Amino acid sequence: MSWALADGYHKLHACCQYAHSAVEAMLGALERLPADAGEIRRIHIDTHWRGRKLDKVEPPTTLAAKFSMQHILASTARHGHAGAEAFHASTLADPAVAGLRRAVSIGAFEPELPSPNDRPARVTVETADGATVTEECLSARGGPDRPFAPEVIRAKITGIVAGPYPAMAPALERLLDLDAALLAEPWDRTVAGMTA
Repeated sequence: MSWALADGYHKLHACCQYAHSAVEAMLGALERLPADAGEIRRIHIDTHWRGRKLDKVEPPTTLAAKFSMQHILASTARHGHAGAEAFHASTLADPAVAGLRRAVSIGAFEPELPSPNDRPARVTVETADGATVTEECLSARGGPDRPFAPEVIRAKITGIVAGPYPAMAPALERLLDLDAALLAEPWDRTVAGMTA
């Protein structure tokens, strides 16, 4: 037996999936930058044709920011991740993020690759002191070719529900562990307990 869910794509980053390989390449580049490298002066990305359509230097809304390659890379560089906070309304006017958005250039990743590597990205980061780092991601994590470990998915779920529904995360853990006592409860009572 196999689960159809395993063939899906699980999003860890809070932006358009076409940019997920860009996020991962950016994170890899940030890890490789020397600690004393200075501020980022320029970011260049070579990416697939779908990713190149995400070309919006000044996104007017948080939703638009999630579909702006410039904002995605700039905010990832600024925050060290592409989670929900990287697309908060405050990031649109953040001078540091805005400055980095204007420092992003976009090119074509060539040659085009077959699936599952059909959405690649190569990010080059240049710092004020001249240090340059290039990182590549052929296929973002989350698909059948590079699935997340179950604990990563569980942590993502917990992170989403913990704020608005503090009682939900422990109940979901029990459900995911197939806790017989909780599974025997009427579903409406379980949901009421999780959302109280």
